[in-house]
Amino acid sequence: MYLFNIAEQYGDHIALEVGDEKLTFDQLLKKSHALASSLLENKPSLIGERVISIIKPSFDYVILQWAVWRVGGIFVPLPEKLTNSDLSFYFNDIDPSLIIIDKKLKSVISPLAKDYDLKIVEDLEINSNNALPKINMKSPCMFLYTSGTTGKPKGVILSHANLEAQIVSLQKAWEWSKKDKILLTLPLYHVHGIVNVLMCSLASGATCVIHSKFDSESIWNEISKSEITLFMAVPTIYAKLIEWYDDLPATNKKKYSKGISNLRLTVSGSAALSISLFDKWFKISNIKMLERYGMTETGMILSNPIKGLRKKGSVGKPLPGVSVLQVDEQLVKSKPGDSGEILVKGDSVFKGYWKRKKETKESFYKGWFRTGDLAVVEDRYFRLLGRISQDIIKTAGHKISSLEIEEKLREHDQIKDAAVVSIPDETWGELVCAAIIRLSNNLTEEKLHIWIKDYFISYKRPRKILFLDDFPRNNLGKVIKEDLKVFFIKN
Repeated sequence: MYLFNIAEQYGDHIALEVGDEKLTFDQLLKKSHALASSLLENKPSLIGERVISIIKPSFDYVILQWAVWRVGGIFVPLPEKLTNSDLSFYFNDIDPSLIIIDKKLKSVISPLAKDYDLKIVEDLEINSNNALPKINMKSPCMFLYTSGTTGKPKGVILSHANLEAQIVSLQKAWEWSKKDKILLTLPLYHVHGIVNVLMCSLASGATCVIHSKFDSESIWNEISKSEITLFMAVPTIYAKLIEWYDDLPATNKKKYSKGISNLRLTVSGSAALSISLFDKWFKISNIKMLERYGMTETGMILSNPIKGLRKKGSVGKPLPGVSVLQVDEQLVKSKPGDSGEILVKGDSVFKGYWKRKKETKESFYKGWFRTGDLAVVEDRYFRLLGRISQDIIKTAGHKISSLEIEEKLREHDQIKDAAVVSIPDETWGELVCAAIIRLSNNLTEEKLHIWIKDYFISYKRPRKILFLDDFPRNNLGKVIKEDLKVFFIKN
């Protein structure tokens, strides 16, 4: 695979840092090879087999990821904090041959994983010398889950070739080099953290500094050491960093601003970047944020240039190796200046959704992947307008389904009906809002927020709740979500 061949060139150069610990490229290759051969046991390969990883960002995460790939397996990273309902769905959908978790999760996950081979990461044997199989670049190597309009997440099947194309495109566009050092604060179950940060760093001989838990002060201190050259995050993270900075005394502000001015590049993505956030970050750092646009299914599609105009409110131009077509509702090429859906083609684009042939077929048109996102081109720069489907919400860098949240809310014994929408928010990108028709006034907003914490991972939780007698509906009874949003904007 591309990553392994490249890594051999960098030897004792530092690949990863976690706190005071360091791991060289040589050590990463040796440890992942040893673990890979152990994973085989008595099999010639794990080609086609799914291996779930529920491990926080760490050396262990990367070693396991590489080990699974080296034996032909399909790496499936999942969040650490999932409800039992979510875990059951993923386990049934993936049907893994192996689940590897952090020790602290054993009591939670063991009952749900009783039908699967469950291993604790610290107990993995890494002394085997089994020969490793030859890997076909077109074979699947990773599933990343993304929400769909059906209300259930879909597994995006990515091949080794897909990942290589995504990495090479960004290396060229963002001028990665061995001299770079990037700070990782993003989760490693999304393309943003896995490809844009971790893989691009390792494929370039650069160093990736891993912070498994977000903390504004520690992030500011790390960046201001002047060794970090790149930083990539979602708008929510930038908003929180700015909030922390704004509370500092003037003398401390000056110190941190000077420290981060050594960054050569800061990138924002996974949600729309507001112009005010762009301006605030520039005022603090004297760095113009580079905004880009991509999807789990395609990798990065558009990006503002590293050299040249970085246009506020724009996601830039097509990246190297990526073809983009803009079409109207009849799937005919849009006229200049008109809005249209973004279609994508290229080696970076996935081949299909796991177990979902119908959705896969509907997602492509004559070989072009339909993103479902609307945009307009202004002076050759793309500006996003929104999504064709209002059922997908992007909040804090996560893409979630409003239908999935509605379905879970309706399980509450005091809720007659629920409708979920989003409204623009500077911190979250989009704020998840839930309108509720309740059966009894005994259900208060406070009680519902308590219940929500037990059933939703943090980024899926409705932050704003309204109790209504009914929802605005059309003559067929369908909720008019654009009208519903007005209720939340006014309150």
